[in-house]
Amino acid sequence: MKILSILALLLFTSSSVFAQEENAVKRLSEPIEISDAWEVYGSPMSEDVDMHPLNVIIEGAREFSGREITSHGVITEVDQELGSWIVFSEGDRNVRVTFKDKAFFVPTNCVGRHAEVRGYLQALGKATQHAASDIEGVQDDGSVAATDDDRGREYTIISTAIRIFRH
Repeated sequence: MKILSILALLLFTSSSVFAQEENAVKRLSEPIEISDAWEVYGSPMSEDVDMHPLNVIIEGAREFSGREITSHGVITEVDQELGSWIVFSEGDRNVRVTFKDKAFFVPTNCVGRHAEVRGYLQALGKATQHAASDIEGVQDDGSVAATDDDRGREYTIISTAIRIFRH
């Protein structure tokens, strides 16, 4: 009976530890700048940049093409395996953000935080009818279709830096 109790205790303990490891925050990159209010990943972010709303960037994609852009929004999804991409949202606009050359990653617990993203907008092509109907989530290729982009084009931002606010 004593052996059975010990085995049951070991099984319960190992299950608890495994569950905690699955939910553990992954942080594969350290921030390059830290303040009481935010952390910056990637390259340094200047305070004197032109900040553009995400909808303005997407609607003016040709104007912003090839130019470095900076936008603000909320992180609504994050890659739970590595922190290698996020879905960045402002209002009803969503865009997938990847990190240039996989040079940095974000913590896997940053969903819901406000952020500023700097990088380059990239058009991925026309959304399929299936993708347009599945706009809430990440598509098969990881991109997110813009919700009211009448051209049906999908976009991603290749980020060189991200400032994630703590609150």
